[in-house]
Amino acid sequence: MNLAWPLVTMLAGVGLFGGSDSLDGAAEARPPAGAIAPWSPDTIRARLAHLPEQTATLKGLVEQARARQLDPACPLATVTVLDNDENEVFSFGSLAFGQVAASGQEAMDARLATWKSEIEKKEQAIEKRFVTPPTGKFYEAIVPDTLDLADRAALAINCLTGALDPDYGYELYFVARFNADPPYMHHEASGLPTNNPKFAESLPMMRLMSGSTQNLDIERRMMVRTLALIADDGLYYAPLAGRPWHHTWHRADDDFANVYGNGRLLLALMAWFQYDGNPLWQEYGQGIVHGLRRVAQFQGDRAYFPDPHIGESFSYPRSGYPANLPEPTDGGFGIPMYFAGVIRALAKWADMTGDQDALDFARRLANYVRQPRVWTPGAELAGVTGAERGHFSGHFHAHVAALRGLLEYAMVADDAELKAFVRSGYEYARNFGLSRIGWFPENTATGQYCEACCTADMVALAIKLGDAGVGDYWEDVDGYVRNQLVEQQLIRTDLLEKLAASSPPHRATPPRETDDRVIERNLGGFAGHGDIATLPNTWIMHCCTGNGSQALYYAWDGVVRENGQGSAQIHLLLNRASPWLDLDSYLPYEGKVVIKNRAAKRISVRIPAWVARREVRSRIGSRLVPADWIGNYLVYDNLKSGDTIEIKFPMVETTTKATLEGKTHTLRFRGNTLVGFSSQPAERGVGIRDGKLVLPGSGRAVAEGVTVTDAQVTVDAKGNAEAGIMLRWQDSRNFLLAIYANGGVYFHEIADGNPGAFLDFVPAPGVGENIHLVVQVDGSEAVLTVTDGTKTATTKHTITGINKAGGVGLFHNKEPAQMFDNFRVADLQGNTIFEDQFNESDDARSRWKFVDDRGSGPNDYPIYQRDHLRSNKAPMVNKSRYVLDRPIERPSRKKDER
Repeated sequence: MNLAWPLVTMLAGVGLFGGSDSLDGAAEARPPAGAIAPWSPDTIRARLAHLPEQTATLKGLVEQARARQLDPACPLATVTVLDNDENEVFSFGSLAFGQVAASGQEAMDARLATWKSEIEKKEQAIEKRFVTPPTGKFYEAIVPDTLDLADRAALAINCLTGALDPDYGYELYFVARFNADPPYMHHEASGLPTNNPKFAESLPMMRLMSGSTQNLDIERRMMVRTLALIADDGLYYAPLAGRPWHHTWHRADDDFANVYGNGRLLLALMAWFQYDGNPLWQEYGQGIVHGLRRVAQFQGDRAYFPDPHIGESFSYPRSGYPANLPEPTDGGFGIPMYFAGVIRALAKWADMTGDQDALDFARRLANYVRQPRVWTPGAELAGVTGAERGHFSGHFHAHVAALRGLLEYAMVADDAELKAFVRSGYEYARNFGLSRIGWFPENTATGQYCEACCTADMVALAIKLGDAGVGDYWEDVDGYVRNQLVEQQLIRTDLLEKLAASSPPHRATPPRETDDRVIERNLGGFAGHGDIATLPNTWIMHCCTGNGSQALYYAWDGVVRENGQGSAQIHLLLNRASPWLDLDSYLPYEGKVVIKNRAAKRISVRIPAWVARREVRSRIGSRLVPADWIGNYLVYDNLKSGDTIEIKFPMVETTTKATLEGKTHTLRFRGNTLVGFSSQPAERGVGIRDGKLVLPGSGRAVAEGVTVTDAQVTVDAKGNAEAGIMLRWQDSRNFLLAIYANGGVYFHEIADGNPGAFLDFVPAPGVGENIHLVVQVDGSEAVLTVTDGTKTATTKHTITGINKAGGVGLFHNKEPAQMFDNFRVADLQGNTIFEDQFNESDDARSRWKFVDDRGSGPNDYPIYQRDHLRSNKAPMVNKSRYVLDRPIERPSRKKDER
């Protein structure tokens, strides 16, 4: 069957020519009109190979495009299908090419201008329906100068609005790097589709907490653009137009709607509705619910989303899913992470609106996530079935986020068994890292840093378990919030400036990068990685800012709550102003809190577990009152407006030891606040044992005396653990990584300690116990293959930034330990440069350098600088307090009102 359709071949974004030709093939091979076909240069050459020799010019231009590919984020050799109104076609038979298309660039510019015009029209209509944001009341008060989450919220607003790019539709810069001079921010594909919605959800929460009016105009423009990107099918799409970094996760030649991002946006729309009451938010929310259901796959009593590896994982291209997509297989990260936000949003939507179809959809997705392949702990006690108890291994944030989604559904559906599953999963998660201070690892392995998203998830989950009636975890929350959560929020300009001044120079390359006021604009953001003493590499990935700021809100909201009948409950002894009472906390300087009652008739105050009950003293005004305990709460009844309650108890200092990431720490606490520590190195277990090179947890081993640019490297490894090969190694902050992990093979170009996105990920499902890795680097081309002898997966990557000759080594980042064998480095002609079978000799050990620093630097942002907190007298400060009664996130409707 002959099909004729116009072609335009693009070179560096400039059209070379337009025309039509007849290609033989099935009808389904024809791309839809107006689409961009996701064809590589090799695919284009293959499709042109059958044409007569007279088309040599055409094929030569495609080869030229391939040779001159400049920007890996926007591959140059693509085929754009244009209709005849946009291009004057040529007659292939006579080779009368006719008039060259005015210019591919001009056509592309015209299309971008049309897209912008349409978006602007939508924005104008949307903005007319916005309402004036609610306002509360400010008042002045002299209060203890102790942790005040409202202050942290105001700082977070600075970053949530400052990290946006007004030149590109207020898309956030996903990464901010401070260990460069000057610091810089850069875009990547996941910014708009999955992380802008998190910022959108955080902003009304931060406004409610702080009353800050900073950058309201920027916030409004971002929200208007966000709604304008919601298509007629109800889904929120990241557009191909005007996003040169559209391909930095997975290649995407179409607009795409990420399912997780749509779930997070639905949560944001509900938060805005609770904040300002505008029905506009619910109208768009309803569309997202219907859109997500339309693109889901239903399988009996389960539902799931396929992953076509387009744009960002689990994204739906506007032109539709490719045919015959398999079920997703990544239970260690992909399934729990990308389904989590959707389940949580659908359940909350059902709770808010009574939409039973949405609740049923959430149930089916929850059933899919409950499958044992998602809940597979690395090790388990005999007789314990971890899959039935929420035990897991892999990405910590992904699994705890999944527990949050499951719990939201369980609360709305009154599913007691699922609540118990989530509670068990939470208590299992506390075994990782250093739970007393909220330090939780990025992955369930050694050699990890604390990702701020992990701490934020644990704060939210602990509070929600209490709301669900299946546990009291406020003591956990107190430790998480007072310590790691607030320590990973960047609040000191002087420390960031010092870090930047001592860092290597960097020249930002717009539009993907900017160095414009980076420290100023990101103050209040949350660092991606935290250690016990520093924020290593001192960078932000703004998923952490979105999630971390929301954890501030959940904790602030939990400080004091009121049941609508004059009874207030204080769960955390932190500073807080509210419509019902004001709480002044002198902790950790003094064991003292002062409660100034406004409207409560009854106040219950949770007393921390470290306080001896017999030593608690209470006064209402000048009158000493007896202790009336209900559980962990002191109860005060028959209160009047204006009553002042003072509670005193001795501060308690304790010292404890804990081992974390290869170091033994001596930790000093005042109450639940970490005020100091000292550390001693501990054994990491890296080295050559039993004829293998063993890398447990985070391991880096560099072959001594090897410096190459191009090479072929092979190694044997175990298929049940992550295995990576490092090439062009400059230091632990700069190298090319070819890796088998997360259920596939892919690359990282690690620059200045920043791993960036997964590059050219290819799934490798079902590989066996023993695997063989082969990576070849030839100039700008890199190819990685993993095989178990039966199944093979290969990925190709075009290198953009790691070009210098450097070392070669082995890499591992997760438990279980990896055991490498039969390592060989050869030149491209096959001549051996270095090889090792890892025998037990001293000579074998001396051939390797084991690197332990994972990229941190001597001037990284320090944390837990808290000597001043050991004073016994709290400093006082005059400050403005803000009160607005608009609860967000808690169930909006009572059961009997549904």
